Amino acid sequence: MDHQSTFLALVDEIEAKFPVTDWRFGDVPAWPLARKTLYGNLFRQEDGRQSYNTQSASGRRLSSRILRALDYAATPITNVWRSRGNLHNLVLSPRRSEFLFLGDGTTIDQIGGAGRDRYCDPLISHLQTGGHSTFLMQRGESKYRTWSRPTFAANGIINRAHLAAPFGRISPHSGDLEGHGQVLEFLDRKGVPTYELDVASLSKVAASISASARGFERLLTKVRPSICFIVRYYVRMGHAFALACRRQGILLVELQREGRGARHEAYHWYAVPEVGYSILPGVFWTWTADDAAAIDAWCRKLKHPWHRSLYGGHPQLSAWFDDNNSETIAADARIRDICARRSSDLDILVALQSADGYDATWNALATLIEESPPSWRWWLRRHPATMHLGARGLGRLLEIESERVLIDEASSLPLPALLRHVNAFVTLYSGAAVEASMFGLKPIFLLHNAAETYAHLIDNGRAEIIDDLRKLRERLAGIRGQPNNRYRQPSLVDVFARLQEMAREYSVLNSE
Repeated sequence: MDHQSTFLALVDEIEAKFPVTDWRFGDVPAWPLARKTLYGNLFRQEDGRQSYNTQSASGRRLSSRILRALDYAATPITNVWRSRGNLHNLVLSPRRSEFLFLGDGTTIDQIGGAGRDRYCDPLISHLQTGGHSTFLMQRGESKYRTWSRPTFAANGIINRAHLAAPFGRISPHSGDLEGHGQVLEFLDRKGVPTYELDVASLSKVAASISASARGFERLLTKVRPSICFIVRYYVRMGHAFALACRRQGILLVELQREGRGARHEAYHWYAVPEVGYSILPGVFWTWTADDAAAIDAWCRKLKHPWHRSLYGGHPQLSAWFDDNNSETIAADARIRDICARRSSDLDILVALQSADGYDATWNALATLIEESPPSWRWWLRRHPATMHLGARGLGRLLEIESERVLIDEASSLPLPALLRHVNAFVTLYSGAAVEASMFGLKPIFLLHNAAETYAHLIDNGRAEIIDDLRKLRERLAGIRGQPNNRYRQPSLVDVFARLQEMAREYSVLNSE
């Protein structure tokens, strides 16, 4: 059994045997927090990395805590300094808007030297074209300092909450965690680490989330949105924002950011409380109908629709499926210009990953590239979030010097722009394989552990694993032409009409 299946089977068993769905500190449910800690513990154990920072808060030096507090207090000034080259897009205070977005600060594409949110930006553009007002937040502390549109840094809210946390701690004794001891004993029998699953540790996390939620509530009363959107709800800031929306009765919609579907631990629940989890979003916007169905499988267990799925499609891809879109036309022209420099009969996109331990695989691929037919063109695309790592974890791939190997060009273009033009897609286990499959390509994984995450692609023949580079060459040689079976995206007009209806229903549900 693979890592992900081990975890999902474990939490299913716990949720079936113990009353963990009732665990809470005030209005902060504790089991989702415990699950996230358990996930980290289990994977560190199975990957052989069992080192934990066991230094207690009382053991930290006072001077360190003071410096951290000063750093938190200086956040507004720090944000201005970091954005000094792009101050016209730095939003310093909330403003009234119909729709509020909170990005994760990492799923960003660099377009024209400015950071563009991969999932929020297309929806914001759609709404603004329809005459609606929007407000965009990013989490802050990001390496991106130049944004393509006005952006508010949410780290100020979180860091103010950190400053207030010592004065509003939740007592471990105030929690209701029936059966907590039995769960820890169960994990011990299974040989699973229980680090930071004690009541005191969970209460500290709950206190931090509750304090941060109060900060977000103050922001929500100023913006007064009808619907909020978030990318990656399953981190502490996301939980805090979800709790603030729940307290205010505002529908929160989570935009799917990766294509693991039902195998993603944040979207898989065996049991949920009767009133749902207040730190989870009300609606899960999914890329595919299959992903929506996987979420509906557990949402249907609720008596009332505190959590629901919505098949909204991949927010970024609607424009790239439209041959008449202006940005698509411009990207197509740029790629045609690049390709005109040297003709080819096979274009192969390789999604690089700067993960340690795979140099041998990348070096073998480098040899294959060097020995491949001169009519093959290779697009070696570095992930935008790993550009600062240089050649780390990529073997000698970046050292290849050939007119038919494009690295800078591949890395500067949006992924969908390339997927429109290539014949083949190769990667270790990158999530970009899901987007590739949506363009009709059949991704080729170089590692067998991709089967853990992408079984939904591999099992139905929409992706394959080839770890023998000789067979990879044979497979590539057999590819002819470009696929024409792209996904059909739902209409955003229809999707937002449904969301407005869901928002009204959610507001009524909260007021009961």
